[in-house]
Amino acid sequence: MSVNLEAAFNYVIGLKGRDMTLHDLDSDTKVTFKIAKANYFRNLEGIEETTISGREFIISKKLLELSGFPSLEKNTRILDPLGGSYTVNSVHEMEGIASILGYRVRTS
Repeated sequence: MSVNLEAAFNYVIGLKGRDMTLHDLDSDTKVTFKIAKANYFRNLEGIEETTISGREFIISKKLLELSGFPSLEKNTRILDPLGGSYTVNSVHEMEGIASILGYRVRTS
């Protein structure tokens, strides 16, 4: 039995995620699609070993590419209708066996 890891990853985001808007401030591009919110708050390590409060979101690479969003980078905004507005602080690739499946995004 063969399992398509990318399809499974995107399926879980479809189940767990909700519609949120990514806003690229440089080009003023806004796109809305499913983004999964991490199920916990974290105290993230900041400058000089201080901690900052933030959230993490999981974004599918495939959905991001299909949306035509220019690029996911620092200072991109995530607009969550239920949780407010978040600014991206860092983007980390989530790798499958041989490819990037998505991105773990830390915000403030």
